[in-house]
Amino acid sequence: MSRTIDMTPTWSAAIKIYLCVLENPNAPPEARAAARYEILRLARAFDQMNVEREREREIEHLGQVTDPAANDEESDSARWRAERRLERLEERDELDLY
Repeated sequence: MSRTIDMTPTWSAAIKIYLCVLENPNAPPEARAAARYEILRLARAFDQMNVEREREREIEHLGQVTDPAANDEESDSARWRAERRLERLEERDELDLY
């Protein structure tokens, strides 16, 4: 029976490696470009994770303020604000800032 050992570095370890490549004056241009690409890929993935986490919180909050039993101005205002925040998140998600 063969055994596999996962040697995938953590992102913090990988970033240290990429920074060493970028700081090395003798590193080939291809290695520098690859390091930049991977750092940007990490940033995009982390941004997307934060957007998804924030969207989940807003959806949960919207569910809390959409109580049909509470039909007053305060709950209407909270529901409206939650819906606007969710719309802004979706608009921001559509923008490609990279």
